[in-house]
Amino acid sequence: MFKIFKICGTSMEPTLVPGDLVIPTPLFKKKIKKKTIIVFFDQTHSFIVKRVINRCNEHLILQSDNLKTSSIFCIDPLPINENIYIVILKINLRKIRKFISFDGIRLKVKNI
Repeated sequence: MFKIFKICGTSMEPTLVPGDLVIPTPLFKKKIKKKTIIVFFDQTHSFIVKRVINRCNEHLILQSDNLKTSSIFCIDPLPINENIYIVILKINLRKIRKFISFDGIRLKVKNI
């Protein structure tokens, strides 16, 4: 199972910028390790994207790539549960649009 999400915030810059697409999957959750980029669901804020900086048993320690921002999601460890997806592909649409036309193609994406 794969999902497509469109990046809206700046907390993961310069790695992910607004407009980028990410394709995550829950299939490799057991393979989460340091430096992995994940997407997880938070009932208050919807889907969130962060980088794993450490894994402690069944919890993840997270960080934003943009060190000029702070995030409430980087304060407490995140329990590893069914709502975590590993990003397996990042698509920078601004660079791709130079080479490929998307006329007539509609992608169903969720903003994060």
